[in-house]
Amino acid sequence: VRNASPAATDTVNAARERLDPATAAGLQIKIYKETDDGELHAHIFFPPDHQKTGASPVLLFFHGGGWSEGQPENGYPLCQQWASRGMVCISFAYRLAGTGGTTPIECITDAKSAVRWVRAQADELGLFDEMGVITGFNSNDITLAWSGEAQIGSIGLIVYHYTAPDNE
Repeated sequence: VRNASPAATDTVNAARERLDPATAAGLQIKIYKETDDGELHAHIFFPPDHQKTGASPVLLFFHGGGWSEGQPENGYPLCQQWASRGMVCISFAYRLAGTGGTTPIECITDAKSAVRWVRAQADELGLFDEMGVITGFNSNDITLAWSGEAQIGSIGLIVYHYTAPDNE
C-alpha cells in the first residue's frame, strides 16, 4: 500500500483541519489506483483503538456529483460518524466525467478497482471483509461499486444515502 503524494497530502491536511482531533489522527490516505490522469486515493478512517490484527466491518463511500463533480472529503462527516462506532470507513476519489476525456465508464471502472483494492488490502487494514456496506450520495455513485466481480466477500447491504429536503 503506497501513501499519497505530497500534493495530495497537502489537500487532505486542509480538509483534516475540519475534523475533530481524534478522527484526524486516525485518517490515512493511500493510493488505490494509478491512471494516466494521476493517482486515485482512498481516504481511510479507522475507529479509535483499531488494531490491524483485528477485523472491523468496513463502509465504502463514493461521493455524489453525477460522476462529474465531488470529492472524497464530501464523505468525511459520514465516515467520521461510523468510524466512531467501530467501522473502518473509506471515502474514495475517482476520475470525474468530462475531465481529460473521462466518461462514466472510467468512473465505474475506478469504483470497481476501489472495491477490489479493499478486498486485497483487507488483512493489512484489519478488515472483516465479509461484513461491509457500500454507500454514496447519489444512486449512480452506489452503482459504481456494485458489480459481481468487485464484491467484498458476501456484502449484503447497499445504502442509498439521500438527504430529504425540509418540508415544513
